[in-house]
Amino acid sequence: MSKMVNVARNNANLGKPWAQYHLGRGLLSRSEAVESMKREAMKWLKMAAAHGHPGACVTLSHRYFYGEEYGRDLAKAEAYAEQAKEIHSAFVPVANKYLYLIASTHLKYSDDAAAEHILSRLIFYERDSSSMDIMGGLLSHIGAYHLAALAFERCAMAGSESAANFAASLHLQSEKYSLAKGWSQYARKANIVFGTDSSEWLMGKDRRDSWRCKLREIRDFVGWCDVALEGETRKMCGGCRTYCYCSRDCQKRHWNDFWVSHSEECKEAGKRVVELRALLDKTKRSQSA
Repeated sequence: MSKMVNVARNNANLGKPWAQYHLGRGLLSRSEAVESMKREAMKWLKMAAAHGHPGACVTLSHRYFYGEEYGRDLAKAEAYAEQAKEIHSAFVPVANKYLYLIASTHLKYSDDAAAEHILSRLIFYERDSSSMDIMGGLLSHIGAYHLAALAFERCAMAGSESAANFAASLHLQSEKYSLAKGWSQYARKANIVFGTDSSEWLMGKDRRDSWRCKLREIRDFVGWCDVALEGETRKMCGGCRTYCYCSRDCQKRHWNDFWVSHSEECKEAGKRVVELRALLDKTKRSQSA
């Protein structure tokens, strides 16, 4: 064993990352490891990580998360996990595992901002629908409704039957009505809501015409005009076909308003319509098969 350690140490001193990594792991795994040996092991692992060894980055993330050797340091655990992902894609799943643990720990200690920071980036790496479902629940718990809706959208696109409803509900809570409408209609048409109409599920069963009522109330939220949207005075946005206006000037003000501009939401809703139509066709084919 000592001969192998000496060979690894010689190669490590020559600056070879694989040797630095294996030397560090070997020193940590020895049952007779003392404090000085652990410090040496961490030194070699840090050198390997600095030279771009993803395994060393994951090992350091583990050690800092569980507080071994130097005590828990969530910031360093997160940094090394992110570094492992950047070095090699094969280490993305295990690095994401530690990032989930770090985000959950932040939530445990009510550091919602730090948890949201991690989860918002994980959305774009994660491919597993069950993990996306959990992530959506965590983001919803801390009030990051837009990010939670994005997580459930990705989960629905992967085939989850309930995620479309959660996405619609969260967009509704964020007052993104055109996006909420799109996901609600998709859920209903794809028969994802078992035995209930998705619009009633979103707005309450006591309001049969809930979406139509809500569309007429939207102008009250914007607060630019008090014109009753009845009959010919009700003009609908041609892009998202959700928001209603009393005049073209009123629509222009909503489109360009600094605080609640409709332009970004309308463009995003148009993009989602195309995606949801393709997803609906795919769902129908799978249900009829």
